[in-house]
This record gives sequence, structure tokens and C-alpha cells, in this order.
Amino acid sequence: MILVDTMIWVRWLRDPADDAVTPLGPLVEDGAAAWHPIIRGELLLGASGRLSARRFALLDEIFNALPKLVDRSTDEVCSFVAEHALSGSGIGIADAHIALAALESRCSLWTLETALLRVARRLRLPTFA
Repeated sequence: MILVDTMIWVRWLRDPADDAVTPLGPLVEDGAAAWHPIIRGELLLGASGRLSARRFALLDEIFNALPKLVDRSTDEVCSFVAEHALSGSGIGIADAHIALAALESRCSLWTLETALLRVARRLRLPTFA
């Protein structure tokens, strides 16, 4: 299972033929792409204006068919940040939610964000590229 970060979804929804994100299609078809509620929220708030209503509706259909990772409370995420000394690592609270979910579910993480990728490697999370 691979937790797919926000920008991967955005690029894929805009252009599934984009070489950087074409592997997402087969992952979705196989049910191997996972999502997290914070990613859906980021897509709704940040990408919805850049995606057509049809594309955004497609995303909800896809998410309903894929594994959803557990969403921890902000207090739990803050404890995770403290435990792993992630302050100053360059990630925000949304990325911390994503990193914790990937770690707890023991899945790979696919991200284009450099800081999150560094944190994933520091946590010894498998990454997908």
C-alpha cells in the first residue's frame, strides 16, 4: 500500500499522462493507493479551484474505493512530532499527520515535497518514486 500525497493527486487529476504521476493509475486500479483525510482536505481547500468540478467528483469516487488511513488527533500528531524531534524539519502539521499515518500503517509514502521526503527517510519510511 502506498500513501499518495496531495500534489501527486493534483497532477494526476490534471493530466494522468504526466510522466511524473502515471504510476498512480495502476495503483488506483489495483487498490494499492491509500489516502488520508488531511489530503482530501488539502485538495478541497487548495486544489478545488484549479480542478474542474467533474475531476473533483471523480476524486471522491476514487477515494471511496481506496484504503483510508487513520486520522489521529492534533494532540497525537504533536506528540509524534516531539517524540521524533521533527520541529524545524520543514514540514507543517498536515505533513506530520501524513508521516504519522504512513508510519503507523507501515505503508510507503509517495510525495513530491522535499521536506516530507527527508522526514520519511529519517523515519525509515519506504518511499515510492
